[in-house]
Amino acid sequence: MKMVGLFPKPVLRFKKGTTLFPANGFKYNLEPYSGPDRIRLGLMARRSLKKYALNLVRNIVFGIDGYKGMAKWFKTYIKFPPKTVFKEKYDEFDDGLEDLSDCDIVLIVIPDEKAYSYDEDPYMPLKQRAALLGLPTQMICESTLKYLRDRDYVLLNLALSIYSKVGGIPWIIGSKMFSKNFIGIDITRNGVAVFILHMGKKIFFDWRIHLSPTVEVIYGLDKIILDAFEILYKNCGEIDSIVIHRDGNIFEGEVEAIRNAISIGLSEDIFAENFSWHIVEVKKKIIPKIVGYRYGRLTNPEKGYFYKIDLYRYLITTSGFPEHPYITESGLARPIIVELIDTSNWEIDMYMIARDIYWLSELHWASAFSSTRLPITTLYPHRICGFWSAGIYPSEKYYNKLWFL
Repeated sequence: MKMVGLFPKPVLRFKKGTTLFPANGFKYNLEPYSGPDRIRLGLMARRSLKKYALNLVRNIVFGIDGYKGMAKWFKTYIKFPPKTVFKEKYDEFDDGLEDLSDCDIVLIVIPDEKAYSYDEDPYMPLKQRAALLGLPTQMICESTLKYLRDRDYVLLNLALSIYSKVGGIPWIIGSKMFSKNFIGIDITRNGVAVFILHMGKKIFFDWRIHLSPTVEVIYGLDKIILDAFEILYKNCGEIDSIVIHRDGNIFEGEVEAIRNAISIGLSEDIFAENFSWHIVEVKKKIIPKIVGYRYGRLTNPEKGYFYKIDLYRYLITTSGFPEHPYITESGLARPIIVELIDTSNWEIDMYMIARDIYWLSELHWASAFSSTRLPITTLYPHRICGFWSAGIYPSEKYYNKLWFL
């Protein structure tokens, strides 16, 4: 196996065909892989922004210029004008959410990040209130509303977020993967979040959290992992293999907890006879960087480039060229390191496990134009942890929905 190389770019499957680039799937009218044919959209904004806000929703629904609208590209009906609540001030928004609680999702116009102090910023209070109501939201800043509401790339990304947050699946990985089953883990002082993903004949995803503010998180890890196994078994059938991704460094006690959950699962016949399992660290806080060279200048490296550190460790560039070709003031695109920590079979080819982590970074459904640095298996539980650290505890109504995009 060579020490350096370029992973193949994953094929992305839509309902009516495949492509390498998400935006092309919509431009070629391939249609989303699966999702709702109707969305009840709510809209909340300051009264002075009513005209801008309604214009934005019209553009999202019916399209403008190169973006053809959710009605055509997503085959999804959204009533226009939507159900609306307009208030004079942002501090009146909290009460208005109750009037939109029968919507599938609410588009909320908020001030730009630096327009208010942290204590006065309405973003987190509105997210908290919406979570209590079991109501997904899509926030949009005033400046975007005023100046970018007719930009096709902004509209497509907003449409993707709306569609995905109510349970839609825009595209899936069409290439054959090493395993069909994945569990992603992130742990904070307050608890653990897991993201569950199945990529077989059908795609299935779910997430769960275990809050343990008064005891060590490790004591709840085996239970939530076992719950994840049972959810996979119930919804997708017998599990023949699974890859578990841990965001950041994994501790010995966590590995033992996962092993314990696997032992219980084996005794309960959740797994197939030749079941295999693999625990992988996905490290994002690393020092090594990779530089590309094009057109006589230094650039970011190409996405999918890898360096094999040793038998079980790979350095991978999941962001960079062509989406972000040039080195910016913030520096080079940062790679990640993935390492096999424990497995049922140490003869396994780590190349395929590392490749799938790169591929899963292309499955982020909040943008049609750029992928994420992390695979969704660790990105999504990390985002869930971030929200609950801010006091946002999602309702069970959110299961099977990517409300945290």
